[in-house]
Amino acid sequence: MNYIEYKGQKLIIEGQHLRLDTHRITSMDELYNLQNCTELENLELYDNYIKEIKNLEELVHLKILSIGKNQITEIKGLDTLVNLTELDLSGNSITEIKGLENLEKLEKLTLDGNFITEIRGLDKSENLTELDLSENRIARIEGLENLKNLKTLRLWDNKIKNVQGLEGLSYLNELWLGKNQIASVSDLSVFPPNLEFLSLDTNPISYAGNPNEAQFLKICEKYEEPYLI
Repeated sequence: MNYIEYKGQKLIIEGQHLRLDTHRITSMDELYNLQNCTELENLELYDNYIKEIKNLEELVHLKILSIGKNQITEIKGLDTLVNLTELDLSGNSITEIKGLENLEKLEKLTLDGNFITEIRGLDKSENLTELDLSENRIARIEGLENLKNLKTLRLWDNKIKNVQGLEGLSYLNELWLGKNQIASVSDLSVFPPNLEFLSLDTNPISYAGNPNEAQFLKICEKYEEPYLI
């Protein structure tokens, strides 16, 4: 029977799911015997005080890993988790997207609420269907060229000024760009052809009296719930 020990207490693991949210864990070293729980498929460590991802090398069957709302500064320690399909590192102190090269099965990546300034390090993430980079410090939409299967992209609350870098995202149907610094949107061609939902709310967009007003209104009409203002 699989188990871990935490602060002298033995926790029996039933099935392939271990949830240790809000347990005041300060280090993954405190989770004694975790490396031997090799059948785990879902590990939740949300809302703790973890500073470093470690001791997961043997958990090669892991599919879902949630370490959001901790104190992690660097994405590392994931190289052997080749079956991972969902990774949540939201609400940490991460500044750079990296360490994902071996996670080619990854479908959902959640990195909102960090300190990321550039979109990069996703060259091998071709199976991503959902990417959340909201509440970061990103100024430019880029580095998405290989994400051909992406369906949902969240870039809400960043420092983006221009809508660009979406070429080739033919399956994208949901785009969140609210609360940025976008002042003008005048060309439908910047948006993927299958887009169904567009959020541009809380941007300094002004179209009244603008020579591109008619084109902008066409953009408003195209999306059923555009949330443009």
